[in-house]
Amino acid sequence: MSFTLIVATHEYAVMSGDYRRTHIEDDKIFYDDTPKVFHLTKNVMAGFTGDVSKMMELRSKVKLNPQSKITSVVKTFEKELKGDGAYFTILLVGKDDKGRMKIAEITHRNHFKAKYITVKSGEIKWRFSYAYVNPGDLLTDYYEELPGVSEVNLANLASRVTEEVGKKDIRVSEKFDVLRLCDPSGVTV
Repeated sequence: MSFTLIVATHEYAVMSGDYRRTHIEDDKIFYDDTPKVFHLTKNVMAGFTGDVSKMMELRSKVKLNPQSKITSVVKTFEKELKGDGAYFTILLVGKDDKGRMKIAEITHRNHFKAKYITVKSGEIKWRFSYAYVNPGDLLTDYYEELPGVSEVNLANLASRVTEEVGKKDIRVSEKFDVLRLCDPSGVTV
């Protein structure tokens, strides 16, 4: 099992993910050696839970333009996964061609047809996949404790929630990464 989390405003996004890789036939056999979140392009981050080999195959097979926006990346993934019997979920976050921050979920549960969430000005949205410990209450409680909404504070929020889920859920590693969505100049997009 694994855990990935997106926290986004209309201006910026952070994503965290653990390293747990669990044996498909015996979930008591696991390794903490597989990062689950990464930058796909300068405009899009992704994280996954489920079939590690399928996600690695998809990443090596799909060639993306480094400037690609979220809608283009999602369409490419949907095309590659159409009719696939794999068992996994991909969460993506990034700006679309109109500059709107979007979160997308592509999962086997809906035959790899993406569902989008657009983050409007003044909003904060989060999406997570897949832990036995539901992080919803942690997100709400820790969000209310933030001194303000900033990229750094959201990264700290994602870190704190992911760490706590890793401590409570045997299927989630305590080892994790937190990524931020930045443009080439290092300015958060």
